[in-house]
Amino acid sequence: MKYPILPSMKYPVLPKELLDKILDLLDKNKISSIKIMHLFDEALVIMEQSGNAYHNEKHIIHFLKVLFKFIEENNASDYVQIKPDEQLALVIAAFYHDIIYDPQKHDNEIKSIEYMFEA
Repeated sequence: MKYPILPSMKYPVLPKELLDKILDLLDKNKISSIKIMHLFDEALVIMEQSGNAYHNEKHIIHFLKVLFKFIEENNASDYVQIKPDEQLALVIAAFYHDIIYDPQKHDNEIKSIEYMFEA
């Protein structure tokens, strides 16, 4: 699947297989890939600029790989299927779950959710 690349974007660092899965979900949910990929790009840049050694691009890539494996295994079983809109919500959560991180505070997840909704 072809994905839009603009000169300043960071997300092409994601492995192609993950990009293809994300873009497929966007297509299934009839959502503009350019707008969402800009939001994902913003999340990656913010995490990179935070200087946090753990909450970074590698963390997101690992999170997405585990998430897609879980979705595929779950949907191949007799469990309730995870629908495309639910899958996309989980992908968005993967990108934004640690976007706000201050080791001195205990409300990082809440602040990250608030930031995501403002984006």
